[in-house]
Order: sequence, then C-alpha cells, then structure tokens
Amino acid sequence: MTRRARSKEAAANRDLARFRRGMVKRRTSWRSSVRAMLRQRSVVLDGKPFGRLWTRQARALGDWMIDSNLGTMDVMDRQVRKLEPGVRRAARGRDAVQILKTIPGVGDYSALLIDAEIGDIGRFARPEQLCSYAGVVPLAGSSGGSVYHGRITPGGSSTMRLVLTECAHAHVHCAPGSDITALYKRIAGRRGKRRATVAAASMMLRVIHRMLTEERGFVHSYGRDAGRGGRAG
Repeated sequence: MTRRARSKEAAANRDLARFRRGMVKRRTSWRSSVRAMLRQRSVVLDGKPFGRLWTRQARALGDWMIDSNLGTMDVMDRQVRKLEPGVRRAARGRDAVQILKTIPGVGDYSALLIDAEIGDIGRFARPEQLCSYAGVVPLAGSSGGSVYHGRITPGGSSTMRLVLTECAHAHVHCAPGSDITALYKRIAGRRGKRRATVAAASMMLRVIHRMLTEERGFVHSYGRDAGRGGRAG
C-alpha cells in the first residue's frame, strides 16, 4: 500500500471512530437526561437501567418527555449498532490495531481510534513526542525547591487523550498484575486518582510506542522501561 493510500485509510478510520464516539457521547447525554427526569419525579424503577424491564416501566409512566428521550435513544442505539460491523472490518484490516488489542482494556473501537490518530508510528522518533501529541505528559514545575505536577498538557489530540484515559481505567480493572496498574495504584495512594490516571495513560502510550515500533504484543512487564517518564508524583 502506498503512503497516500495509507493516509486515506487512516483518515477514513479516524472519521469512522470519531463519528461512533460522537454518537455514543450523545446517547450518554440523553441517558443522563432521562435519569435526571426520573430523579425530579422521585421515580425508582426495577431492573438494570435502560434494560428491557427498566425501559418498559419508564414508558409505562406515560410521561411524554421521558418517552421522547427514550425514542431518541432507540434511534441512536440502532445507529451505533450499524457502525459496529464497519469498525470490526476496519480493525481486522490493520496489523497495528491487532497489536493494540493485546493490551488489556483496549478493544476494537479504542484500538482503531488510537491507530488512526497516531497514523505512522515512524512520525514519532521518541515516545515523549507521542505523549506530547496526545497531551498526556504531566506538566512539571518547581516552587521553593519542590517539584509539583500538573494534570495534562493543554495541546494534543483531545480525542485520543480521552480514549487513552478510558483505556487506562479499563486496564487497571482487568490487568491487576501489569506495571501500568502498579503505577496507577502507587500514585493514586499519594496524589489521587486523577493524577494516577494521567500517569497510567502516559505509561500506556509509551508502551504503545514500543509495541508498534517493535511490532510486538503486550506483556505485563512492558511498562518497566517505558514508564520511567510517566510518573506523576
């Protein structure tokens, strides 16, 4: 595949992944609206929220505002489902996506979006450059001889940054033995979960740089060398 063809493929995958993300975010917003309406009306429903039983009870209330929101969500659900086959096809067609999916907590959609946002890993000679591009490099400064750390850099790809933080959270829950999880827990105990998430996302991206450069899958100890620059506390 020529460089131009790869660029067009990456752009198409990026548009697909971003569009799906936008649909999911809007659906989440509508769900929040329905929850708020139920709280305002002091209504408690049985079953899993937005499951069949829960939704049936919500519709039985006969509230036109709730019905309207649920109807909009039904349309969004169908649209998101229609996008899933395209996401899976695009994911299967990219070796980099398959490599990224070996990271616990990273699925088809997240891997596709990260790959599309990165493009050619050769653009980033060092992992620090990739972290800066994503905006997950903790800001550091000094005052009175002590070092403090900020949250994230103001620039970078906001889409990839958000997906990375989501993947970091998922990784911590499903990979308790990884170095990324160990870093998260260590910093969360000292500096809080928000700083820990930034550090974990930074380490994960450093690991991703190494994986894509070496064309290798994930191993739990991969963060030991890659994470040295990802500390946030």
